Amino acid sequence: MSGAYGLKLLVAPRPLSVSSHMKAKKLMILFQKKAADRGSHKKTYVLTPHPYAIGNRVEEIFFALLMAHRKELKLLLLEHLDIPLLHAYKLTNRASMSLVSEYFVRPSKVVIISCAVILSLVYLPTRIISRVLFHWKGRRLFESYNFPRIGIDPLWIDNPATTRTVFSWDKVEAMNWGRQLANYRCPTLHPSVEQSCRAKLAQMGLGPEDWFACLHVREGGFKSDFGRRDYRNANIENCISGIEEITRHGGWVIRIGDESMKALPDMDRVIDYPFSAYKSDEMDLFLVAHCRLYIGTISGPMELAILFSRQMLILNMYDWSCGVLIREADRGLLQHVYSQDKQRYLSLEGLAEAGRDLLHTFGSASSRYELQENSPEEIRKAVQESLSLMKDPHIPQSSLQQMARERIKSSARKIIAQDQFHPTASKSEEVLRFQYKTAARVSMEGGAICQFSLEANWKSDRLNRD
Repeated sequence: MSGAYGLKLLVAPRPLSVSSHMKAKKLMILFQKKAADRGSHKKTYVLTPHPYAIGNRVEEIFFALLMAHRKELKLLLLEHLDIPLLHAYKLTNRASMSLVSEYFVRPSKVVIISCAVILSLVYLPTRIISRVLFHWKGRRLFESYNFPRIGIDPLWIDNPATTRTVFSWDKVEAMNWGRQLANYRCPTLHPSVEQSCRAKLAQMGLGPEDWFACLHVREGGFKSDFGRRDYRNANIENCISGIEEITRHGGWVIRIGDESMKALPDMDRVIDYPFSAYKSDEMDLFLVAHCRLYIGTISGPMELAILFSRQMLILNMYDWSCGVLIREADRGLLQHVYSQDKQRYLSLEGLAEAGRDLLHTFGSASSRYELQENSPEEIRKAVQESLSLMKDPHIPQSSLQQMARERIKSSARKIIAQDQFHPTASKSEEVLRFQYKTAARVSMEGGAICQFSLEANWKSDRLNRD
């Protein structure tokens, strides 16, 4: 969050000081400025999306498309070379760099490769320094200086050079994010990729008239974070009742993800895509771009649903402040939060007013809060509500949904303005960028918590009564 999911400013237990970090940054700041300025002057904007986190990458492409429409620009997406021995990651979904839009510039392969080589050479010194320092003293440079971050700041704020230290809601409101979203034009896949992927979809068993939902439930295998960020993960088995609800209504369910996930049991009209022979970067994009409904947890792939303007149902939400439910027909379910101090589950109203401090404790050994996943019955009901909206996306939100949404957004505004996201982090451009990015998402958020969940949990969590 992509995007969603917080900004990881430091990637080592002992980061360099801000002063040391800024000295290192000077080695590359000239290149960044010249590349971005040259692009702007020629009405072509240079952007290097996040290299290894699919959520961050897609989120940045989404906001770049909004900016391109707003400023009447063309976008040139670039990335550096994939150097396994130098980087502790591999470049994420490479096909996302080849999406089609009226705003994208597509130079020749020679130009693309040449730019990749140049970017790699420019960032090579600081990347080597970072690796050496980590092995020598357990320290690294800030994450964003290990790879190109050209053209990022203007995605969320006009004239970022004048907004380096102080966050302003006035500047956020001046961007009119709601209107930008209304004018958004999502990208497509290249026609040849579309044709190839449709052929694979037919091989999976889906006919031309069949519709399907994409399902992604985050587990810890992909990021190897079992036991470290479990509050972001969920049990796929709790979704089986929801899957059956979709197939009962004539749809298919295609579970997306990777092979580290727990396999689904064999079910009619259900495809466990990560374990199939059809998986590819292109197919990952195609499936989300063409699903009738995206169901998932707060994780990177949900940003693809936002990019392709798909209706979403987000389950097991642990974060009520980062702007997840973008469009009016989007729905969400929050996890139940148990307070050891109060010896009870917190109401949704209480969560909306709790601020961000509570979230910082999740997953820590000292946490006084426990998370309870959405039950199979809750997920089934949530799927039912989303299916109704899929048939008629103009069903109005209830007064309770509207009130809850505005209460949550009001709380989020306070959290962002007070920078409760990074209470212990040194103030930096990265922190300010995250404030503006999250503020943009909150400003355009139009979805709602599922009606049945609000009725059951707004004033008092139902688990206190069960």
